[in-house]
Amino acid sequence: MTTAIPAVIALDAAPATRAETASAPVALPRNWYMLAESREVSRGKLVTRKIADREIALFRTQAGVLAAFDGHCAHMGCHLRHAAVIGENLRCALHFRHIDKQGRFLRPDGTPSPDLRQPTYPVAERHGMIFVHVGGEPKHDLPMPDIVSAEEFMARPAGEFRTDTPWYALIANGFDMEHLLSVHQRELKEEAQVSYPDTWSYRIAYRTAVTGTSLADRVMKRMSRNDIRASMTVISGTTMLVQSHAGPSPSIFILSMCPQEGGETLVRGIVGLKAGRSRILDGLKLRLAQWLFKSFLARDYGIFEGLQWHPPAHRHSSGDRFTHQLYDYFMQIEGAGPAPSEGFRTQGIGS
Repeated sequence: MTTAIPAVIALDAAPATRAETASAPVALPRNWYMLAESREVSRGKLVTRKIADREIALFRTQAGVLAAFDGHCAHMGCHLRHAAVIGENLRCALHFRHIDKQGRFLRPDGTPSPDLRQPTYPVAERHGMIFVHVGGEPKHDLPMPDIVSAEEFMARPAGEFRTDTPWYALIANGFDMEHLLSVHQRELKEEAQVSYPDTWSYRIAYRTAVTGTSLADRVMKRMSRNDIRASMTVISGTTMLVQSHAGPSPSIFILSMCPQEGGETLVRGIVGLKAGRSRILDGLKLRLAQWLFKSFLARDYGIFEGLQWHPPAHRHSSGDRFTHQLYDYFMQIEGAGPAPSEGFRTQGIGS
């Protein structure tokens, strides 16, 4: 289904009640999350990461296999940041018990114990980033652009930033056409189109011209000949895929909104483009695309501070009505459920 948003945003007088804005989306959606750059988890290395109310231990075996465990040992609760990678296993620091990469505790003779398993998470590696799926088995694959083929797509990590704003406020800000036109100084050249690519995704496609005069605006204006075609797709709530034709080569950004305790969000990203014939030139293009995107986001950093987002209190414009539509999408997103550590079994692994 596709819905058009007028290029000229008109006012009306259809108010929304506070009751419509009272509920918040789930704190931690069931989804893939970028938790580390590949270079941070070399062979034999262990790192821990927080995502909402849970901690995750990421490690790479000596053979190069990635694994993701709940952050506390299922045997007696020792934090696995103290653990060590021994060959293809993780050794807990409290009793030196070995856990293989599938989460099986090993007996002294090396055979798996039938009595106890370490909770694990699906893990994948792509574009120089490590993704972990929270909330059971994945319903969908990792996000991929549809404006370039997988073979042509080259990417690199784009950095991270932390904000006290919850994930859904960041996504809503990215989809806010009125915000785009005013704060980011753009002009819609034709009606924006809203669609649902699949059951877990929500997309807006638009065509804009630059009206700003900053250095980044002038560079973008020159590169794109002031004709930018872009789309933003939110996937399972906390992943945003931004695809843009703003020059001779399409550019792609994948942002992962990683919820933290206290309502904060840690945003990690990937920048990508269609690979050309020169790796050196492609590397320079990636850095330019990364700079332009960070310059674009910089206008929002201060605005995010202290933001208490909710759907518009009045539906004055088509943009307000669209935001309510996005809010309805948020409220249908499935939560990740309780942390695996809440269900740890307490019996030992036997002799």
